[in-house]
Formats: sequence, structure tokens, C-alpha cells
Amino acid sequence: KILPKNVLLSVIQSDDNKHVTIYAKADSYPDLGYFVASLRLNPDILQNVVVNEVINGSQVSISIGGDLP
Repeated sequence: KILPKNVLLSVIQSDDNKHVTIYAKADSYPDLGYFVASLRLNPDILQNVVVNEVINGSQVSISIGGDLP
């Protein structure tokens, strides 16, 4: 219910096992916006969610940062 079916997660990484960076892409920005909003509404999954970068192209790519609960 958190990840729309049109959103593809490219990379999930963490340098310190507390802060997580997620790279995702989709054909349209609204799908990614829904994904970010879902993460913000579910703090038991990821807290302090921020959008670090948005790259427009044939697909929209996004970098999302947050802290594990």
C-alpha cells in the first residue's frame, strides 16, 4: 500500500544503519509524490522524510532521505 505499482526502487542504502537514502523512479511525478506522501504518513517505516533530489528525463528519478525508527 505504500509503494505504487508504477514506482521502481533503484537503490536503498545506509551509511550508518540509521539514516536511509532511497532512489526511486517512475514514468510520472504524481506516482513518486504519492510514494513520498505515504512514507511521511507512516513514521513507523521512515521518519524525517525529505526529498533530496529530483531528476527529470524520460523517467522521473528521485532521491529520498529519512531515518529508521
